[in-house]
Amino acid sequence: MEKNKLEQEVPVLALAFVGDAVYDTFIRSMLIKQGKVKPNLLHKRATLYNKAKAQSLAFLKILPFLNDKEKQIAMRGRNVKGNTIPKSATVKEYKNATGLEALIGYLHLARDINRLEEIMNTIVDIIEGEGVEMDYES
Repeated sequence: MEKNKLEQEVPVLALAFVGDAVYDTFIRSMLIKQGKVKPNLLHKRATLYNKAKAQSLAFLKILPFLNDKEKQIAMRGRNVKGNTIPKSATVKEYKNATGLEALIGYLHLARDINRLEEIMNTIVDIIEGEGVEMDYES
């Protein structure tokens, strides 16, 4: 889909919906490639990357490195009004995570795979490098 059509025709929550699935698939694939294949431990490890707190941290760290269009999409995602009340995150963390997911969904649907992979790899580096609890048994 063309980037202009994505921006004009696709609701930002739909971008976040797709972005959530892309993000989750990327993390699961990465863990399996690393040899983390025991199902229970795989799920526990993936959860560390997928929780809103970790995504919010990554969102805040990558924001200065996004181009103008990416920032616009991410901020639209963060600022969208929703009725969901987060259970294990603050409202701010949840909104930041939604912004990150909207950006990922946008890049995926725009088929900007190189930029998507660059951002996802940066997100992983941020989460692993910022003291997010990563203990697990292998």
